[in-house]
Amino acid sequence: GAPAIRVTRSDAVAPQFPPEEDSGRALLVALDTRRGDFFIQLFDGRETAPFLAGGADAARVVPEVPLLFAGDAALRLAPFFAGRDISVADEPERPLGEAVARLAAAQYRPGIAMPPPRPLYLRAPDTTVPKPRRQFGQGAAR
Repeated sequence: GAPAIRVTRSDAVAPQFPPEEDSGRALLVALDTRRGDFFIQLFDGRETAPFLAGGADAARVVPEVPLLFAGDAALRLAPFFAGRDISVADEPERPLGEAVARLAAAQYRPGIAMPPPRPLYLRAPDTTVPKPRRQFGQGAAR
């Protein structure tokens, strides 16, 4: 009976870096996919969607504005932006779980039915549903 509210990892990382900390920089959250690429979301005052990219591709598509990198892959992504005006944030002191709880609480409205959260997939699945197995005696005759 408890409500479920969707909060992405990028959404949870972003508010841990208040505007006074970024000194006019756009916030770029870089999260480790554990597959050699990055989940990236740019927070620059307008709604931007997260995306999946390798480091070189990210450097090509992210606007050339002053950036503050944050997230568990910020240090790994930074070298791809060599020559650009970037800064890498220190890890926040608050745990990520606290940020998730704060964001979910801000969205919760008692007595109002919340739509069910939908998953957000930035990568196609690595596995497929197995094909049904043929039963003994089905299929081609021997």
